[in-house]
Amino acid sequence: MTTRLIDQAINLPAEFKLPHPADLADSPAGQQAALEQRAVRILRDLSTKASNARERLEDAKSDAGYVTMLKVDQMIAAGQVPVLPGVVRDTVQSATVLAEKTALYAEQGLQLIKMHVQPTSSVTSLTTLVYIDPKVTTLDEVKTQMLEQAKAGLAATVRAKQAAYDDCKSLIERFHKHYVQRQKQVTSVADLFKAAKEI
Repeated sequence: MTTRLIDQAINLPAEFKLPHPADLADSPAGQQAALEQRAVRILRDLSTKASNARERLEDAKSDAGYVTMLKVDQMIAAGQVPVLPGVVRDTVQSATVLAEKTALYAEQGLQLIKMHVQPTSSVTSLTTLVYIDPKVTTLDEVKTQMLEQAKAGLAATVRAKQAAYDDCKSLIERFHKHYVQRQKQVTSVADLFKAAKEI
């Protein structure tokens, strides 16, 4: 019976931990082979995770690099205008209500910047009205704020994807240390002789 080395504390999720070599086989060669086989399988999973995380990070960086006024114009064209000071958003379903709202907002001196119609069936639709109050803001100010919000949102996404990628890389490093630790615990022939002499 060989003396087991005490495991060093390596923070790893359970699915990435290797069993003690003595629990895998009796002979040194069997232990080493079984350990390597499991390590290769886990390393393949970790590499796939890291590769996917890097791809998502690159996509996020690419998206962040293309935030321009053109993107803001596309958002406005799709009716995707956030609620900002001086911005009024309204959604109506019937033509009667649409006419009433349009007249009401015109009386209030609001400026229509987008009317987006989304069909909900063959006979019905959802109309999103986006107005700005010229006494409070201008279209250029709204677009500038939208651009800043879009940039901030995408920058936060890049940071989150970077953190996820860094975590995957850290996981590979920690698994490498864990594997080296387990390798040192493989029973040697000297251990077998020692155990035999102690019988």
